[in-house]
Amino acid sequence: VFVPRDRYTSDAREKIGLFLAQVYEGRVSAYYPHFPEGDMVRVHFIIGRNGGPTPQPLRGVLEAQVEDLIRTYADRLLAAAGRDIGAWAVAFPPAYQARHAASAALADMAVLDKLTDAATLALKLTAGGTEDGAYSLKVYHRFWPIPLSDRVPMLERFGFRVIDELTYTLTPK
Repeated sequence: VFVPRDRYTSDAREKIGLFLAQVYEGRVSAYYPHFPEGDMVRVHFIIGRNGGPTPQPLRGVLEAQVEDLIRTYADRLLAAAGRDIGAWAVAFPPAYQARHAASAALADMAVLDKLTDAATLALKLTAGGTEDGAYSLKVYHRFWPIPLSDRVPMLERFGFRVIDELTYTLTPK
């Protein structure tokens, strides 16, 4: 497998290996990365199989899947937006990326873009979760995170019980 050098990480290599093992109905027995001069990294995967006929996937399908596996979050944002998103392309920290799809990031960007010096706060309440009556509240603040000790009492006065919270600091370039 050839991967652009700037996209090659141990995570990308692991994802590609697991994908190939699944496609070829086997397991990754070994892999050998090679870093020649130039823009590409070559990774030789050896997939061990337990028997049966060897699957013969189409090369184009394999290439498309590997290409998708090495796409960055910024790539996915740009594709979902269908336009240049400029400073937002690298604004989302890894913890945010792990929990939110690019479409959710675009929705959050739209809210944050509307905040101004005069209107520094926005709220988004959505029903959801695995339990009946569960809601998710997103609090957007333009300059700094609102301390949890300020948020929880305010929500409890409205009759909510706070179960969990996650704070992300988005930093557009």
